[in-house]
Amino acid sequence: MTKDLNMLEWMDGNCYRTSHYPYSEERAAEADRRGIAVITEAPAVGLFEFDKPNEMLHSQMIREMIERDRNHPSTIMWSLANEPQSSRKTARSYFSDLINMTRALDKTRPITIVFSSAFSSDQVADLVDVICINRYYGWYIDTGYLKAINSSWVFEMKNWKYMFNKPIIVSEYGADSIPGLNQVEWQNDRAFHFL
Repeated sequence: MTKDLNMLEWMDGNCYRTSHYPYSEERAAEADRRGIAVITEAPAVGLFEFDKPNEMLHSQMIREMIERDRNHPSTIMWSLANEPQSSRKTARSYFSDLINMTRALDKTRPITIVFSSAFSSDQVADLVDVICINRYYGWYIDTGYLKAINSSWVFEMKNWKYMFNKPIIVSEYGADSIPGLNQVEWQNDRAFHFL
């Protein structure tokens, strides 16, 4: 934990998202101490079934997350899910219920969902306060077409803004490569161009 937060500060970073699972309470306390902002995320990844049993479990996880972290000044936003299939029509009522519950529990913090859907088919983005987007151009989108990345990126971001008129955070981006840990010699060079 200390190494991660030291590295974040070394990069002049001042915020992180607790992606996909609950982080330790000690980590929240350390973020408070250091003045690092945290987007706290519920452990809900890749949801595609928007039925009542899932909603009940999801709402319980959100309640527990808010109960535990609401008194940490470092917690600046609640993220309710990572990359749900929010283009499904059933996602709207599911997330509408969860967002209303979250607002009732904490009126002071904005709410987000991390989207991987297309702006043109998303059913939920208008319900949140901030839109978080995960994108891997050149990796999952426009695979291998480096010259297309810039125009595709600009087109998509403009359309998210135009359609929903909300603040946008790029919550994940890039390509999958760590310098020195590659199996194929050119892998790092390829990832460098994506970033």
